[in-house]
Amino acid sequence: MLHSTRQSNPRPYRRLTRACHPPAHHSTTLENINQLHRSSKDQSEFIIKAQPLNMKQLIYCGGSLLDAVQKARLFQDCKHFVDMPLKADAESTLRAWQTLLSSGQIDEASLRQFVATYFDEPGGELDDFRPNDFDPECKKFDAISCPLYRQWAKELHRKWPTLCRKVSDRVLADPNRFSLIALPKPFVVPGGRFREMYYWDSFFTIKGLLASGMHETVRGMIENMGHLIDTFGYVPNGNRVYYLNRSQPPLLTWCLAAYYEATGDKEFLLTGARWFERELEFFQTRRSIQLPGVASPLYRYCVVADGPRPESYREDMESAEHIQDLFEKQRLWGDIAAAAESGRDFSSRWFSRDGPVAGKMGSTRTSSILPVDLNAIICGNWRLMADMYEAMGDPASAEHCRHNFDAMRLAIHQVFWNEECGCWFDFDIVSGRHVADYMDTNFFPLFTGCTHDEFIVEIFWCLINGRQCVSKSFCKIYGISHNVSMYIFVYKLNVC
Repeated sequence: MLHSTRQSNPRPYRRLTRACHPPAHHSTTLENINQLHRSSKDQSEFIIKAQPLNMKQLIYCGGSLLDAVQKARLFQDCKHFVDMPLKADAESTLRAWQTLLSSGQIDEASLRQFVATYFDEPGGELDDFRPNDFDPECKKFDAISCPLYRQWAKELHRKWPTLCRKVSDRVLADPNRFSLIALPKPFVVPGGRFREMYYWDSFFTIKGLLASGMHETVRGMIENMGHLIDTFGYVPNGNRVYYLNRSQPPLLTWCLAAYYEATGDKEFLLTGARWFERELEFFQTRRSIQLPGVASPLYRYCVVADGPRPESYREDMESAEHIQDLFEKQRLWGDIAAAAESGRDFSSRWFSRDGPVAGKMGSTRTSSILPVDLNAIICGNWRLMADMYEAMGDPASAEHCRHNFDAMRLAIHQVFWNEECGCWFDFDIVSGRHVADYMDTNFFPLFTGCTHDEFIVEIFWCLINGRQCVSKSFCKIYGISHNVSMYIFVYKLNVC
């Protein structure tokens, strides 16, 4: 069993009744941000160049063919086109496209004909799969005392076979004709237009599969994540080539810890150690920032993009219509992709509060925000890694992880904790100030066990309740009344 690292030396908590006014500190200039952006671009290009160039990426990830098809609105959903398999190899398709392009005879009819000739309909890359460990009865749910919850749990359980997929033999035989990245084991998909395995979603899926006793399926999904890390050095947003410029919250360690907690499978724990080590190295190298005087590096969502997201091409083009400078357009497209990397696409949490497009997608500035939740997750990774190394009989590695856990706990307290409000807040690295909104993500240090030594949870909740931050207003939709969003329940609590 895994045990949380204990915290010690609690001190009496000073309750403040004044309004919350986050202090300004750790200010970062605009030039610093530009340097960070250029550095991130160099790092991103290194990742891309480290992988062999694949011609299909010139079709699915950018280029004149993608631009022409998406702008022509041949399909209502931009994702439809980039999920379409090729009928011929990528080289032949690109040569045919260049011939058509050179002719100067491109209109909607010729474009439709070209797509019909060289592309198949999406969806054939995956086969339905009935999990071997699925038990339709799942007697364990009979122990749920509430009839409504018991029925609900059983209904959810029965959905697993409808969402489980495996990569088809067509993809394995000729992977270069598909935007899908082949995975070795079956996996659960979100459903609908989302026909692939998503990283962020898979954590919650795995928690549900473990509740259903489907340990074999969970192990397979973790092995898929490990396969992606072995291949790319990180887990992409999803297993499509157009998701390769971004990851999502690094929850592999949490998945592995939950699986070990449920099964005691130490052999698999030993296998998985290299995966959580390599993923953490990716975030340390590609997503970290060191603020002056702070005990540990902290992390942000940060994606460098040369163009719009292929699966949301038109939407991203429209979001950047107000920008003339190409560098600034690319910065915005990167920040929109970084919002997708956060798993919360899209939330007004990432939008600017000022300017002509304030509160809209065109003001997205994700990379300028240090998020509480991402840093709490990575801090929790250090704690879980220490526990798992201890279970594997490696006390030296466990001690190293505990040291980093304690350093990052201190950094979270230094940067995100606001004593006057008695809560954690996202940190704006441009203004050097907290983003003074209460949101569900503010509370992640509680979930991940990354609170500071002086923290007393009972007094914390008394303070929060005393400010009436957690009440009916918790369900108030925040800042998206005029936006179409995949996540319509991004909550804002009352401001102090």
